Amino acid sequence: MFPVFLQMVNECVRMGLANTDPTYENIKQTCLPRMKEYGVSDCYRVSAIFEATNLLKKFRTDSKRAKVNPPMCRNPYLAVSLGVWLERDRITLPDLGSVSLTPHTAFVLTQSGVGLTSVTLTPTTCSVIYHKSVESITPSGLLAVDLNLDNATTWDSDGRSASYDLRALTTIHETYRRVKSRFRRNDVRVKRRLYRKYAAREWDKKSAILHRVSSQIVRQAKTRRQALALEDLRGIREMYRRSSGGAASYLSKMNAWPFRQLLRQVAYKAEWVGLPVCTVSPEWTSEKCSLCGGRMETPPMESRDIVCVDCGLVIDRDLNGAKNILKRALRSGAVRFADEAMVGGQAPARGPNAKVDAGHPSIHTG
Repeated sequence: MFPVFLQMVNECVRMGLANTDPTYENIKQTCLPRMKEYGVSDCYRVSAIFEATNLLKKFRTDSKRAKVNPPMCRNPYLAVSLGVWLERDRITLPDLGSVSLTPHTAFVLTQSGVGLTSVTLTPTTCSVIYHKSVESITPSGLLAVDLNLDNATTWDSDGRSASYDLRALTTIHETYRRVKSRFRRNDVRVKRRLYRKYAAREWDKKSAILHRVSSQIVRQAKTRRQALALEDLRGIREMYRRSSGGAASYLSKMNAWPFRQLLRQVAYKAEWVGLPVCTVSPEWTSEKCSLCGGRMETPPMESRDIVCVDCGLVIDRDLNGAKNILKRALRSGAVRFADEAMVGGQAPARGPNAKVDAGHPSIHTG
């Protein structure tokens, strides 16, 4: 069935390239008569047309930015979304028999509110896509997340803070960067194969850390019934190109920072449990005083603390950023349960005496 399905998808792509309207209905009308010549069930014909439609949409989007080759599937696979049903620990496919599932996958699919969406098979793997009915949680508070290179800091509307250590991500990247820099083989094909191998290992280790931290943040918000406020970070990669003049090791470290992946994981895990998520602009969240709105400066001695030149507040830069994100999310109207105290906070008392904001007892996780 693998070569037949691959041939069906590629033929639908070739027929769809001549279609000016790449919608599913138009491509289906064009390709379905030809697909009926294959001796397979209707569910596989419809799935092949759907796969070709997705490939054509991506091709038209990519071709607007650069010159790309027309899509073509080369690796054998089989995708089906109709006529598939679940029986305990097995998935039955039309005319092809059943596929056994792992205990964890079978447990997840048998939970209440979970439904099977589609199944994708390769000669060695089986990928299951499922949907879940989620009951939205009415939040009673807000949790802001300030993301940095070495940690993720949170501050909620109840005045509690937490810090999650992310320094292991930088350590892993530097380790594999040194390993790959010592390759001495002149064969480009061997180098490329080794780079892919070590890049996959590096990402597996990073992904485990990101999933652990994002799950802890969402679990904390769910326990306290809090919505999440995230930074809409953009343009980070453009800031650290070779032309920026920074050292190669520093540029490599900043470009390997998986900020978007962590934000994506927090967002979809929060929505998966029914918590609302909003995003705010990250501009000046660390340079603006969270108490009076004045300008923050770094003390002469290198430390994580910054000082407000107007009110004299001394506060950790990451905690200050998380507080500003919280206030910005509340003022934006994305969350409508805030009262005046949560938005504005206590008015600062002007004077030369510095005030140290230690916050509430923080949770530091490694």
